[in-house]
Amino acid sequence: MYRKVEGCPTGVECPPITITLQKDKAAFLVSQTTAGRKHIMANDAMPEYMLRNRDNWHRLAQGMRHAVHKDEIVMISGWVKTRSWVLGLGQKRGTTMIVNGVAADNANEGLRVDSTDPSSVTRRGPAQFRLQSGQINPLRDQCIFLNYYKAKSRIFAPPKLEANAGPHNLPDSNEDPDNERFDVTTNNDVETTSGDDDDIEIAEYPPVPSNHHPIDAALDFILESAECDVAIASDVDVHDILEGVPWPDDVNEFLKRRELSLDIGEDKKVGKFSVKDMIVRKYQNLAAHRHDNEPIPPEPTDQPGPSSAEHSDYEQDESTIPTADGRWRASAIIPGKIDGDTFEWPHIKLSEPDDDEAGATCPAAVSPDGKLVAAGFEDAVVRVWDIDTGALMLKLQAHADNVAAVAFSPDCSKLVSGSADGVAIVWSTYTGENLAQLVGHEGDIWCLAYSPDGATVATGSIDCTVKLWDAHTYDIIHTLDDHPSVVQCMAFSSDSSLLVTSAQDQGKVWNTRTGHLVSSLSGHENVVWAVSFSPDGRRIVTGSEDNTSRIWNSATGDELVTIREHTNPVWTVQFSPDGQEVLSGSYDSTISLCDSYLGTQRNLLRNVASTVTSAAYSPDGDYIASGYSDGSVNVWNAKKGTIMADFKGHEDKVKAVIFSPDGQEIVSSSDDGSVRVWSMEDVVRLVPTF
Repeated sequence: MYRKVEGCPTGVECPPITITLQKDKAAFLVSQTTAGRKHIMANDAMPEYMLRNRDNWHRLAQGMRHAVHKDEIVMISGWVKTRSWVLGLGQKRGTTMIVNGVAADNANEGLRVDSTDPSSVTRRGPAQFRLQSGQINPLRDQCIFLNYYKAKSRIFAPPKLEANAGPHNLPDSNEDPDNERFDVTTNNDVETTSGDDDDIEIAEYPPVPSNHHPIDAALDFILESAECDVAIASDVDVHDILEGVPWPDDVNEFLKRRELSLDIGEDKKVGKFSVKDMIVRKYQNLAAHRHDNEPIPPEPTDQPGPSSAEHSDYEQDESTIPTADGRWRASAIIPGKIDGDTFEWPHIKLSEPDDDEAGATCPAAVSPDGKLVAAGFEDAVVRVWDIDTGALMLKLQAHADNVAAVAFSPDCSKLVSGSADGVAIVWSTYTGENLAQLVGHEGDIWCLAYSPDGATVATGSIDCTVKLWDAHTYDIIHTLDDHPSVVQCMAFSSDSSLLVTSAQDQGKVWNTRTGHLVSSLSGHENVVWAVSFSPDGRRIVTGSEDNTSRIWNSATGDELVTIREHTNPVWTVQFSPDGQEVLSGSYDSTISLCDSYLGTQRNLLRNVASTVTSAAYSPDGDYIASGYSDGSVNVWNAKKGTIMADFKGHEDKVKAVIFSPDGQEIVSSSDDGSVRVWSMEDVVRLVPTF
């Protein structure tokens, strides 16, 4: 069980942690400081990697004069490290052990444990984790937990040979007489059995103890259930199988009662738990514990604002709609399924139960902290969900027409939405309060953006203008009116000093402080549909109806590179996080990855015969997500150019795909009115990248 204890004010001793043992021989560990975890995500290739290398590891261990059996070698895949810790070992059920905190400004005392049973044992790491300067030592060098893989070979009881047996019972002449698998005994040492002399009874050896480690029980289960030479499993496998419940006393029996699927290689060398099965089971378990229409409470927040009760009583514009008991409704869990070689990916469909008339959605947005997803709909409502649970947190109603765009503030405290009613509204993400209405446009708002520094909101309209608003006072700062037509799209530079906008076949770069035009991007021969800044803000990439994407100098407007890799209009463009590459997605069903300085093509991605409507790099640049007009969402290895997953669920054009800030989820929104959350962790587990 994991419990987080919040820090204490300076000079105040933390309250003690009281632990009562529920069984004999129990243990606990307390980390005095925040621990850090690093791990290689459990995936389908790790067992194969271990199988290929464990003979070499065993030889290496023997060369270092370590007397270990091959099956005693484990492969470390992750760890948890901290600065200071204490371990308590209790011998008797009912024992109370108290962990005493220390003053926050005197961390050198460490943690102390008092026990009602003198036979209890404690161990602790270094108490002194502050430097002489008084600052906390940034180095977490105390390893308290490990993630690992373990293998077990199938071992058979050696056939016993009678000393006075005939020649037909002896080993073949080419057998090694020193081979340890033959145990030569006298006639008095064995039982006489009837039957054919060639019949040998084989049993697994050594016998399995009833109280051995759960990972060992998992390995035994694989060997008992499948024909394979070696079983390989990890602690993560065991955790997934247990689904968060405490380890049972008899893990062997627990595993036998479960309907577990195994993957066995064609050569039958290695057996392992099916990753597909575990992924599906995770979502089935989630769905079983939370029905689609069952209300659940929102996650508690440390952010300022009214309590949940006050939130429920808020009535302005009916912006928050709790259930009768003040709790929040959940979205649909799509468990997915395995049908032969076909795998339907599990995911969460963000929705509002009992409301199927919301209409198409605008491109969704993910909050910078990765906790919330927002989208606007044709029914003039903005909906906000918790990305992890799928809970509908806010239903924001004040617009009079279709909501075309939404964006979160950098500190996640606000959400701005723009509508065909010509108004942008700023909402509180804590309370759902309508904080301000940005009125000034004379037509529909088509696009908007929050500046990265949180100081400015930009809105673009069919009235051919862009307006810059003070994000704190909500006053108009500048009106940028040098556009020949409807403002199609916009983007801020990373330092918030520049804004690029597009209208017709032109791009405009603006100084956000002065409102002055910095440069014009002229050269395209048709409508510009997409714009994106490089990470350093010095370059801009645009995608156009003229089948090209172009890279420009943002300060001068000079065209640096013209990329002509498509045969149809380009709908989406983006720089890679390191700025070395650009992607462009086209009506011709392909995504082209090109060197951002030379324009040379590095990879061409194509999977479905459908228009690429949206594409995005993951935060680390290793993956690409793409959306299509047929509703498909694909995930690609950006370095290899290979497809990793083909998500099915949307029934109409995908408006947008976006990675969460930590890269763990992909959010897609569609004209079918749905917003869906797909797990990147599931993809990497099933389709390893090494």
